[in-house]
Amino acid sequence: MESPAGMTVDQTFYRDVTVGGINFRAGERFAIGIDLLSKDPFHWQEPDSFIPERFDSDSKWFPRPDGGPRHPLAF
Repeated sequence: MESPAGMTVDQTFYRDVTVGGINFRAGERFAIGIDLLSKDPFHWQEPDSFIPERFDSDSKWFPRPDGGPRHPLAF
């Protein structure tokens, strides 16, 4: 199942910044691959499957594949 918005539009920073250990220069263009984030096999069991129960904390699909807790901002 494909995401309705697979990627953000091009973004730029107005000044040099470091985000999550990645350096961006002012004016440098970047986009975020939302499809890749939402299908990270580290966070999701069967990442390519549509499983709404993965958001139910009582579901067997809720934890990461290794049984650990997902990052609260993982989607």
